[in-house]
Amino acid sequence: MTTENETLPQRNTTLIKIGLTAGALALLGLVALIGFGGSDQPATTGATGDPAPIVTLNYIDGTTADLADLKGTPVMLNFFADWCPACIAEMPDLEIINQEFGDDLIMIGLDQSSSDAGMQQLLADTAITYDVALDRDGQIYAAFGGLSMPTSVFLYPDGSVARVHSGVTFQDQLRDILNELFFTE
Repeated sequence: MTTENETLPQRNTTLIKIGLTAGALALLGLVALIGFGGSDQPATTGATGDPAPIVTLNYIDGTTADLADLKGTPVMLNFFADWCPACIAEMPDLEIINQEFGDDLIMIGLDQSSSDAGMQQLLADTAITYDVALDRDGQIYAAFGGLSMPTSVFLYPDGSVARVHSGVTFQDQLRDILNELFFTE
């Protein structure tokens, strides 16, 4: 219904603004539900404590390694992509934790970006120093039961799955998880 002072084009503009605002709020809600909610869940590879799946990591520098070769030190795998705002949001905190725990923790980012250029730009923007391997086809992500992005997988030093966490993990929460699983304060 238009008022005497409101013309039809003004009314249409108002309705468009309301529609765009509602759409933006719905999109933010979806992002919050999928990426920023955060939840721990058992790995689909078996119960927590079962061996990690057998996978080969293809690092961005061209080298490869079997995940099993990393036994002896706690491992954190973090699945990310350049198209994932939640992934990008947590990367500076992951770098802080990487620096804080040093050689006591092996942190590996597993890239699912759509292109090398996108990944390289993201790595330049975030200045992370932990190792990055490629998982463009999502097979490693699927092997660990990833449900949303980002997903972090924690492995005990014996190579068994400690925890799979879906959603953003900022430094305080990540520090708590690592101390609970592997270290004492």
